[in-house]
Amino acid sequence: MSENLKGLCTRASYLGYFGSYGKKDYVEGLSDINVVAISEDKTLLLELASEGFSPVVLSKEQLENLCKEGDPLCLYIMKSEPICGELPNVKFVKTEKSCERLGKAVIALYIISLLAFFRGDEKSSLENSYRTLRTLIQWRSCIENYDIPLSADEVEKNCELLGLNFCQTFKDLLLLRRFNAPLTLWSLDKIAEAISIFMKIVKASKIYEETKGDVFKISVREDGFIIEKSNKEKVFIPFT
Repeated sequence: MSENLKGLCTRASYLGYFGSYGKKDYVEGLSDINVVAISEDKTLLLELASEGFSPVVLSKEQLENLCKEGDPLCLYIMKSEPICGELPNVKFVKTEKSCERLGKAVIALYIISLLAFFRGDEKSSLENSYRTLRTLIQWRSCIENYDIPLSADEVEKNCELLGLNFCQTFKDLLLLRRFNAPLTLWSLDKIAEAISIFMKIVKASKIYEETKGDVFKISVREDGFIIEKSNKEKVFIPFT
């Protein structure tokens, strides 16, 4: 696959894989293949996406700002696997925004996994449930002044170091991913229970009870979730 991408090397000062591809975390047919390009040529974004990659295209200045602001994406890029070129000499600076971004992503990813589950997209539901719990552990690691873990092994290790009581749930998700097995309402509820230790949340089983699985859109209010059904009817489910 790298050979196919090398034809783009003349248009970027750096091209590399980041995320799970080529690592133990990667699951064929489930994980995205993330590619980063350091370039001023923004047409690379569409070109890479059209080839089935999940691309990020940044200028050198944009990457520097990303790292100065403490965006966790900087860490993934810094640990990327090079295809060609060299990364700029940048340094990740952990800031309050680092933890804040991770915290906000937890609920967003949980909602994506719920929507995928209720529309019958088993792969998306499984992958985004994994990302939800991974991000929750990354967030707690950030809050507690540990390094932000990236790989599944690092996340699992930090979960144990932090003494979190849902590490087994994370291990179970890793096993489900490995075998590309579908999630159940019970599995999603276990993830919600983990989130509820730190944030207000609504369980998947409660949403199913109120909607019978007819879920088109989910919005978050301060006091609960608003579920929009396929007929545009809205159902409010308070946090418990």
